[in-house]
Formats: sequence, structure tokens, C-alpha cells
Amino acid sequence: MVKKILLPAFFVLLIAAQWYVPADMVMQSTKVIANGQLMRFKCAPVDPKDPFRGSYIVLNLENRAFPLPPNHDFQSGERVYVSFETDSAGFAKIKAISKVKPRNMREVLETKIDYISNEEDKQVAFLDFPFSRFYMEEFKAPVAEKMYNDAVQSDTGNTYAMVHIYYGKARISNVVVKGKLLSDFFTNKPSKLSP
Repeated sequence: MVKKILLPAFFVLLIAAQWYVPADMVMQSTKVIANGQLMRFKCAPVDPKDPFRGSYIVLNLENRAFPLPPNHDFQSGERVYVSFETDSAGFAKIKAISKVKPRNMREVLETKIDYISNEEDKQVAFLDFPFSRFYMEEFKAPVAEKMYNDAVQSDTGNTYAMVHIYYGKARISNVVVKGKLLSDFFTNKPSKLSP
């Protein structure tokens, strides 16, 4: 009798868990975009041999490098907390990295050091930004790929990713190409760009 009750109950719990995980991921992304601090990350050209994989654009973001102080103890692969500031052109740039989780994590990104490079007389940490892919519907991919690559090859500062940062997490809401939202190239309604 107990087996007859436990087996269906287990099956129902298993199905509920399968629905909960993707629903929670969508809710977390929506929360980050709705509440996160919007930062603009300037894009750089991508190796044309592999700019697209499936239905997302691979974004090569500028300003991932941060010069380390002398006698630092940072390591490649280490988890760090990154705070940003805005440069004179309105793009995000790294303000500081820390091993210690800040008290106010609202606008700080939790990530890791991809690698540390020796450049002349200093060491530079290259950070692994977890927002280097912009997902799109598959039929839009070839057109979006060409537009993005053309724009970053001859860019005048009008190609960038719109990234929201909220309590350690980050999500891309859109990519701006030649001053226009990439998603707007496929609709008749232009969106208003936020600063």
C-alpha cells in the first residue's frame, strides 16, 4: 500500500522539479534585467572564423583587462568581485576588483579571473565576463551575425552590449548596432535607447 502511494508521489515531485528549474532561471533573469543597474559594454571585433554558434552572437567585449597592483596575490581562475564606473563616452570600465564580497553587492559583478598576463613592467588580470553571448531566434542569426561583424569592424563607438548588473549577476538585454537596438532591425517599431 505504501509503495503504491510513494511511487506516484515521487513521480509528481520529479515532474514538479523539472518545471521549477527552468521557471526559476527565467524568473532570475527577469529580476536582474528589471532591477539591475544598466551598463553599456563596448564591443570589439570577433574572429570571423567563429562568430556564431547556434542561435547566439559571440560578443567580444572591450575593457575586460584590469592592471594589478605590485605584489598582488590574485590567481588565474580565482573568484572575484568587480565594480564598474562609466568612462567619458558612457561605457562601462572596471573600477576595482576584490577577493572580498562587498557589503552592497547590488551593482557588483561576481565572476572569475580568466588569466593574468605579464605586460611590460606590470601584470594585468583579464576577467571572464559571463555575458559574452546574445541569444536570438535562429532565423534572425545570419542577418544579425553580418550586421554585428560589419559594425564592429568599422565601429565608431555605436556597437555595444546593454548589460544589467544586480547582486553579483549580469544579463544582456540587447545589443546596439550602429546606434540601433539589434532586435529593432527585425521589427517595424523602433525602441527608445536608455542612456
